[in-house]
Amino acid sequence: MKEAMPKSGKKTARKYLVNVGLLFCTLFIFLLLVLAADLLAHAKFLNMAGLNYKGYRGLVVKKKQNNEIRLVMMGGSTVFGYGVKYNETVPARLEVELQKVLSASGAGKKATVVNLGYNSEGAYAFFYNLKDFSYLGYDYVIIYDGYNDLGVGNATVYRHSNPIFRIFGYMPTLPLVMKEKIMLMKNGGNLEDAYRGKKIVFEPTKKDIIKIAVLNSALEVYNNTENIMNRLNKVKDSDFDKEELKRDNWAWYKHYMKKSIDYALAQNKKVIVITQPYLSDSHVEQQHALREMLVSNYGDDKNVSYINLGDAISVKDKELVYDGVHLSIRGCQIMAASIAEKIGDKLN
Repeated sequence: MKEAMPKSGKKTARKYLVNVGLLFCTLFIFLLLVLAADLLAHAKFLNMAGLNYKGYRGLVVKKKQNNEIRLVMMGGSTVFGYGVKYNETVPARLEVELQKVLSASGAGKKATVVNLGYNSEGAYAFFYNLKDFSYLGYDYVIIYDGYNDLGVGNATVYRHSNPIFRIFGYMPTLPLVMKEKIMLMKNGGNLEDAYRGKKIVFEPTKKDIIKIAVLNSALEVYNNTENIMNRLNKVKDSDFDKEELKRDNWAWYKHYMKKSIDYALAQNKKVIVITQPYLSDSHVEQQHALREMLVSNYGDDKNVSYINLGDAISVKDKELVYDGVHLSIRGCQIMAASIAEKIGDKLN
């Protein structure tokens, strides 16, 4: 026969459970407040340079409709739209141009173009992005790329640097906002120079010093949490054979372009590969190697298309390419119109 627990023991157990319950309730409320603050930050910074909470640029798209043709556009900062608002980027303007084509056809179809580009990403990232966003139910994959793979071994996958996104599919923005706020206060309000590492002689006020300390403390808490989650969900190692580089300078680029295309085709998607405006002789050489790879592997595949827009815009035209790399608002409009002219009648 079991002995009854003393009344004092029951009270202690009850008190322990109550305290645990209060702790979890407090933690839950705290997380809700952080989530609310993060969603507000997303809304505030979405227009200029932010990602939405789903991890891509622009408004969150709704469930795909039966009459909708959905395209995703992959690339680096030239797709993301560095320097322009989200509704001025090439993908956003392409959506408008394609809708004109579809409306004129009288087919009753709707075009949606989702901007999956991000700064510094190259071919290596596309495979992961296509997998991460497969739930969008896209019909076409547009790869508008080249610049970020003129070097060797670009393994940047921005979203995968955040374990919260990898595990939950939610892209927090508060850490980036806090980081940039610190950079602004330390560099006299010049964020661009701060990112470039340019040394600025600037003395923050006592008030700024306190703000910086508070923000650094908050970032430290977040970074510690992120480090723990990173250990729980590691990114797989590269599957590239480095020996290939001894025979072909563009082996890395072609390998990961092919990997992304093969994944899309396996999911019954159609792929459109586009050469962006020629940047240099090296870029011309790279794109020539890409075309050879496409012909060799997909020459007879109607689900893979190639469009060369290398000469569509001169990167020396300051009106269209404001810094020699990134398109201006007008440049984005012209590029989107050029792409729509090439692919508009092919959509079905």
